[in-house]
Amino acid sequence: MSAQARKSPLRASQGTTRTTALRAIPSDPDQSEVRAAFLSDYATHLRASNNKHGRPYQEKTVTAYTKAVRTLDSWMTEQGMEEDYLSVDTVTLNLFFRAYHQAHEQGGTNTVQRNLRTFFTWLEEEHEHPSPYRDKKLQRYTAPTGVKPKTLSSEFVVDMLKVTGNGHPRVREFEKVRDHAIVRVLNEGVRAGVADPHPGLSRP
Repeated sequence: MSAQARKSPLRASQGTTRTTALRAIPSDPDQSEVRAAFLSDYATHLRASNNKHGRPYQEKTVTAYTKAVRTLDSWMTEQGMEEDYLSVDTVTLNLFFRAYHQAHEQGGTNTVQRNLRTFFTWLEEEHEHPSPYRDKKLQRYTAPTGVKPKTLSSEFVVDMLKVTGNGHPRVREFEKVRDHAIVRVLNEGVRAGVADPHPGLSRP
């Protein structure tokens, strides 16, 4: 086991003043268990925190962020890297993103790179691990250009919603309820994990 792994904050004794003690970590864990413990603590942090807009993270966002960490974990395992996440530096991330790009191209790499940023910000705040995202040598993968279709203006969408009754429960005309539902679906899409985001819209 590396010296850095032995110094990991996750292996601190019970007498430490750190309040984020791990609950299920064995007394002498291997590194895969340590990385899993990091991920568990990170997911707990996300579910107890607000995003930059002051709103709680949605569960689908937590899933996306933790999936990015698991993807990094799988790659580290494939490379035979036994260290925990505190060993990940700019060079390591550059190698990971380049390998990921070969299978997922520009758009997928941009997404996983954005989703990992929050994880390394958390490592920096909780475990004083310098974030590679602050390093100018970290290779950036921008989102693909020219792939977003043109959309209607927000003002036009608002006008259409008003014409169809704005989803008011007293609006019972079938055509208005139907048209309002169509506009909402086309404008917002269908959210995964939400059984009935707009109850009553489908019932005239």
